[in-house]
Amino acid sequence: MPAIICYVHADGREVQFRVRFSRRVAIPLSDWPEPPANLLLVCPGFVADLKLTGIFNGFAVFYVSSIAFEYIVDLMRRLCSTEPCRLPCVLSVPQPPPS
Repeated sequence: MPAIICYVHADGREVQFRVRFSRRVAIPLSDWPEPPANLLLVCPGFVADLKLTGIFNGFAVFYVSSIAFEYIVDLMRRLCSTEPCRLPCVLSVPQPPPS
């Protein structure tokens, strides 16, 4: 099944964010050459934890929980009438708690 191509913000730049209906999202390695094990997707009204499942065909592929995936799809439905969609979300690497 094809992916829906979106863009989100990360470190002051736009990053391609491909949403697949297998509850996975993929980010091209050209946009994020050294993907971390986890990412946070912060959007209006929710935060999604993305977990790296592997590197495939030039993409870092991340798993998204079913609840977070439903929020992402709902946001795309409300805000995007054409592709690529520009979501008002920010990707960031979670910071460990202070020790």
